[in-house]
Amino acid sequence: MLRLENLLVEGASLEPTLLERIRRNVEKFSKMVEEEQADVNAWWNDLNSDFVRLNQNYQDYIRGLNSVRAEEMMHTKEFMVFKDRLIEYLRSFIKGLQRNVGVIEEYLRLLDEKTKKQVFEKVTAYQFAIPRIDIELSKKQIEENVIGRFESIYNWFVATDGHENEAAKLFDATNEIIRRITRYAAELSEKNSLGANRKEEYKKVAELFMKCEDVDEAHKMAAMVFGIERPVHISGDYDRVTDSMNQGVYEEEPICIELKPRIRAYRMKTKRSSIVESTEKKMEIRKKMLQQQKEEMNRIRLLEKDGVIEFSELPVIEPRIREILLKWISDAMESVDFSSRTDDGRTYQLEKTSGGETCVVHCEDGNFTMPKVPLNIIAEWQSIECIDHEIYIVENPSVFAAICRDKSCMCMNGQPRLASILILDLLAKSNVKIYYSGDFDPEGLLIAQKLRQYYKGDFFYWHMEIEDYRNGISKEVISDKRKKILDRIKDEELLPVANLMKEYGVAGYQENILDKFKEIKCTQV
Repeated sequence: MLRLENLLVEGASLEPTLLERIRRNVEKFSKMVEEEQADVNAWWNDLNSDFVRLNQNYQDYIRGLNSVRAEEMMHTKEFMVFKDRLIEYLRSFIKGLQRNVGVIEEYLRLLDEKTKKQVFEKVTAYQFAIPRIDIELSKKQIEENVIGRFESIYNWFVATDGHENEAAKLFDATNEIIRRITRYAAELSEKNSLGANRKEEYKKVAELFMKCEDVDEAHKMAAMVFGIERPVHISGDYDRVTDSMNQGVYEEEPICIELKPRIRAYRMKTKRSSIVESTEKKMEIRKKMLQQQKEEMNRIRLLEKDGVIEFSELPVIEPRIREILLKWISDAMESVDFSSRTDDGRTYQLEKTSGGETCVVHCEDGNFTMPKVPLNIIAEWQSIECIDHEIYIVENPSVFAAICRDKSCMCMNGQPRLASILILDLLAKSNVKIYYSGDFDPEGLLIAQKLRQYYKGDFFYWHMEIEDYRNGISKEVISDKRKKILDRIKDEELLPVANLMKEYGVAGYQENILDKFKEIKCTQV
């Protein structure tokens, strides 16, 4: 029994290799969706086994260092022997924490619920299929156990609800132990120095002093024993190889500082040289810069979708493209109306309607989180002309595709963006009549009402009457929360439809009355 207890104590350690193995297994999480159940279960057991070992080992090891016995030992002279080795061991573990914990936390944060659910189902299905004689477990119990284990791993590495994660606590605890060990070592060294008899040392120094042949040699002797009388300290901004407090001054590389005379008449010597003609070289550099700028603008244009750059939907981008986009955001934030101009003369504006949402932008050299602010590229249009001075606007892209032929038409595609609002301003400037048709749901009616209130010209509803709603009814039930939106409908032409929608409690969509829209053929603006 005593031997088993000793084995448990001997097993306590802080091994950074466990963190590396956990990181590699977490990185495989998304790949497990495509693996067989047996392979997924083996991977899951390895991940949990490493996590349990890490959690148990670090608790045992830290508890040992904080014990009464360890505290007493740190006050003894024998502790000085392995002090440096212990500090180096702890620092090695801290480096492992810094290298792996951040990566593990990022991977766990970015895991989507669908992937986690598929992996949990495979592990649950495999463990449920294992024949057991002594106990009978239900599938729900196994699933709760699997999800609980994952939440333990998640909470260990990821801070949630303002609470510090376990990895950060371990990091602080290890640093505190290093500080305590260093403090005790310094106290021991000071005690040893205070208790030493320096009589023999003083005798030796006096003998050497008496052997000095002249005053100059005596001064040198005094400087060696007592130090420089008036030392000169030179401070500077330079890079140190290490920040270790145990590193001595003479163990670091020296730095060279050039001193200049402190007189007003001093001027640095300059070499005379002839003026070199560099026009061709400048033109070549300018040509290359313009070509590079053009290529960068072309790559950014590929990221635009209908004149909008959605940062949440961007693919993996280059560091240079990221730098340009962030500069655009910075320039726009300094403007009153959140707009600015690109290098190729185009106007853009930030659309600050995200309500505090964030998104992750993936780059070739890493990922970063930023506010979800779409960036609208605004073409410098002066006016818009439509056939017969009228335009048909629909909300649904499929309806737009069906009617686009002989008349001017446009697709809003849901909530109107800044580019759509600017087009409405230009249409009003050209005295264009608008015939608008949207979906028969609370949001669609509210969009139609707002557009009519905004537009400064003639605005007519098109296929948005009670008969159209009845023909376009779908099976989608409108929730009570969404029904409250209908209370905001005040337009006299939309009120009958809104009241009927409250009564029926279901939405209607333009696709269901597509044949009615085909009566008028339009052409895209």
